[in-house]
This record gives sequence, C-alpha cells and structure tokens, in this order.
Amino acid sequence: MFNKVHIAFENEHLRARDYADFVSLWILLQCENMVEYHAGYDFTTKDGELIIIDESDTATFSSPHKFAALVDGRVCICFTATPDNGDPNSVEAKVIQAL
Repeated sequence: MFNKVHIAFENEHLRARDYADFVSLWILLQCENMVEYHAGYDFTTKDGELIIIDESDTATFSSPHKFAALVDGRVCICFTATPDNGDPNSVEAKVIQAL
C-alpha cells in the first residue's frame, strides 16, 4: 500500500528499543528495506510513504512547527503517550497552564 514506512520517535532510546523489538518481523515479512526508523522529526518523505509517529503529543507540543511541516499533506498515524493521570509536570498540564 505504501512505498516506504517512516517510524519517528522523540529520542534514540525509543527508536533503538522499537527497532530491536520489530526488526525480526520486518525480515520475516521481507520488507525490512521498506521501514525506516528516525530519532527526531528532521527527515523528509515522498508521496506514497506513510509516517508513524510515536508519542505524537510530545512531538506536537515540543516542536509544533517541525511537526506541522512533517505531516502536512502526508498520510500519518500518530500514537500518543499514556495519560498524565493528573501529573502537574506533564506536557499536557504545562500546555493548559500556558493557555
């Protein structure tokens, strides 16, 4: 369905963990060359490619301009972090305070 799948993470630790967990699956499915992992959001995509963003709420709140530029006109799947459960130091709480 897509020429390539880009999976973006906010840091290298999450990127490396996910890669280790799933690389065998991509090899088994013979599509390891179609999946590209990224730590951060500074990469480009082409038409016909899918972007999957892990912890997309953090990406949206910490770098809104980069996030908007990355997803503009692209097919994306965005996953969010676990709920903050009332944590006063969470990204969501800081955004609400700023508003």
